Amino acid sequence: MNSGTGGCCDCGDPEAWKIPLRCRHHSSFEELEEVGLEPIISSAGAPFVPGYNNNNECPASVKRSIELTIAVVLEFILETFATSPINLNPQFEERVILDDAKNASLAINDSEPQTKFAVVLWNDEVHSFQDVIDQCTEALQCSHVEAKKIAETVDASGRDVLRVSTSIPDLIDIATTMTNVSLSVSIRAARDVFREQLSASLLIWLRDLACCKFRPLARVFQGKINNEICAEICHQLCLRWVAPYRNAYLADLLEKLYEFSPTGSDEGDSGSMDEDEDEDEDEA
Repeated sequence: MNSGTGGCCDCGDPEAWKIPLRCRHHSSFEELEEVGLEPIISSAGAPFVPGYNNNNECPASVKRSIELTIAVVLEFILETFATSPINLNPQFEERVILDDAKNASLAINDSEPQTKFAVVLWNDEVHSFQDVIDQCTEALQCSHVEAKKIAETVDASGRDVLRVSTSIPDLIDIATTMTNVSLSVSIRAARDVFREQLSASLLIWLRDLACCKFRPLARVFQGKINNEICAEICHQLCLRWVAPYRNAYLADLLEKLYEFSPTGSDEGDSGSMDEDEDEDEDEA
């Protein structure tokens, strides 16, 4: 490997190596053919996918799978963020916490009763590492090492789950201790906290897809798959979110909190309505 202060990219960077590495994942088909190596992904196309040959675009079945996958991921993210708290440090009362879980269940059509809850510590630009370590040690009765790890996670990721429990009063005691020095905390159903963290990971996944960071995809359908994925992400991000109108509670929540109107009358929104809304406008 070549030495230098700039580091190296990966095995696909020819400047990073003193001799060609010939990686079966990242090298071109021509380079691998020169040394008699088979690539991980064949350039012969996808013979087992109906409707595909090397001269055509991606088959309709693959395009449909991309469309449905992106749609499901975006709907999950939007539903989760729409039901997340806007203000931190709300009332730490058991009734309020249970009502929040019930309202979230109505919004996402989940009939399962929530029995586990989580207290979450959020990052801010006011408190020091030592403030967080001291309060975590007191509230959680944990070691200095464990408290330091929590502080580092909050600093790096923006938040951390302090504890998951079926006892809301125990979580309220922890939250109260943390807020004694004005740290920002929240208590929600563990399901909703998990959905929030999963949504953050899905956002990163969508970003990486849109930026073509999954290099093996460049070999699928001769690179056409990346174009289809990017185009579909852009297309769906430009559409008006119609999912809430299938759920009266969620639609009402969005209208109250964000003035998200189901009429599609917002400025600059004329190009993002679905076909039914276009037909309604024509009739009008």
